[in-house]
This record gives sequence, structure tokens and C-alpha cells, in this order.
Amino acid sequence: MTLTTSNSHGIVVPDELGDLVIAAAARASVALRASVVVTTASREYRVPVLSGLPSSSFVAEGQELALNDAVIEELTIVPAKIGHVAPLSRELVRDSFNEGAPEIVATAQGIDIARKVDEAFFGADNPVANDGLQALTGVQEVDAGSVLNLDSFAAAQALSEDVGGTITSFVANPETALTLAQLKRSGDSNEPLLQASVDPTQPTARMILGSQLLVSPAVDADVIWAIPQLHSLVVVREDVETEVSTDVFFTSDRVAVKTTARLGWDWPHPSSIVKINLDVS
Repeated sequence: MTLTTSNSHGIVVPDELGDLVIAAAARASVALRASVVVTTASREYRVPVLSGLPSSSFVAEGQELALNDAVIEELTIVPAKIGHVAPLSRELVRDSFNEGAPEIVATAQGIDIARKVDEAFFGADNPVANDGLQALTGVQEVDAGSVLNLDSFAAAQALSEDVGGTITSFVANPETALTLAQLKRSGDSNEPLLQASVDPTQPTARMILGSQLLVSPAVDADVIWAIPQLHSLVVVREDVETEVSTDVFFTSDRVAVKTTARLGWDWPHPSSIVKINLDVS
């Protein structure tokens, strides 16, 4: 939608708008909330991955210790560009004196970026961005059938812990999350089975066996992802840019505001991630 003074409040375009955009995206994106987020000034981000442990053993006094090398591989994450161009009327830009307007613009742009990031993160193959969880090989799986109790979540936690992971988030589709929220402790009880958060900064957060429940429409209805935050990385390039041009829409007397960011993701320990399969038929 083209913004004009008749359909929007005054908007300013400050130099720091790029930082506001990525901050808004971080709040709105489930992928970012479930992952460790790192920033880099480089074109790519390299992660050392320990794929083989050295072999230790007990030895008698004076005997030689076993000589073993750890097997270290490298995972390279290349952030991909995401962005858009928003046309604003020249009058709107000139009349922009609302102090809260930059945050309003940044929130709108950040929410859209967050939505597209989540779609790619929880999706499959992507020709431009990094591939999503659906394309990740090596994840463990639990067949839950219908969600009637929390046994499948306990199984997912156990599978991850068996390979050194700790599930910090379960991510579900809104319909699935509603089904979970409606579960009761017993047939004659109205007390919800899900736990309330004990974190005063997140009073509305829902917990499953100590792990937070996050909700995203980017997740398929027949899947719940069990994610250990330590082994889920999102890389953000530092140079989030917002630029203004008065040339591209010259004939309509509009100003183009272009926002670009670069984000990438990967999972250095795939087997610590568990895919819970649901029967939604």
C-alpha cells in the first residue's frame, strides 16, 4: 500500500531505522526467539562443529595416555538478503514530526521480515535463502498420533538429551497450540495441563515440561518442532540498511524507502532437534 498523508500519520525516516527494524523482527520472529542469534560483519559466518570426540581412558600410574584427536568440522552460514521498497508520498515525509512514528514504521517492516524469515526457517528447500527445518537431514522423529497427552514431548526431550541436546522450545501451528492449551489435567478438571511461565517478564508464556511453547503459522499443522536453542543458530549481518530515494517515483512525487537485511540460519547438531509428527486426519 502506498502511504499518503490521508491514510497514515506523519512518518520520519531516521538513520537508525535499520536498527529498529531488526529489533522489531527479533521480537516478532519465532525462529529468532527459538535460536541463538549472532551478528557478523562478514559475508559468511563459520561455526566449528565437533563431529568426533577424543577417546579417554583410565590408566595406571606411569602409563601413557591414549593419543586421540578430536574431529572438528566447519559449518558455513551465508546470510541471504531480504527486503522491500515502500513508496511514501513526499508530503507525508516532509510532515513527519511524530516522535513515535519511527518505531511504528520499524515495527511494520520488522513484522513482515519476521514472517518471511519464519516461513523459510520452518520450510523446506529455498533457492535463495538458507534451507529450512523440513529439508534438514539427521533430525530425530517421534510419532505422536493425536495429541492427547504430553508423552510425545517427554520422548522428544529424552531423544535430544541422549545426544547432548536440551530442548528449550516446542514450536507448533496455532491450531495445534490451541488443542494443547485446551488439554486438562484430568477428565473432571478445568485446570489446564500446560504450565504457566514462572518468568515475570513473560507472564503469558506457556510451558510444556519446562520448555516454552512458541506458536507460528509457518509450522505445518501436522508437525511440532522440538528445538534446543544452543544448537539452532540465526546469523544477522550488522549492516541492516534503510535508504531513501526521490528518483524512482519521480513522476508521482513519491519517495521510495528501501529496507534490506541479511539473515541466515543452520543447525550444527541436527540429531538434537526432534520432529514430532501428528495425525491430523
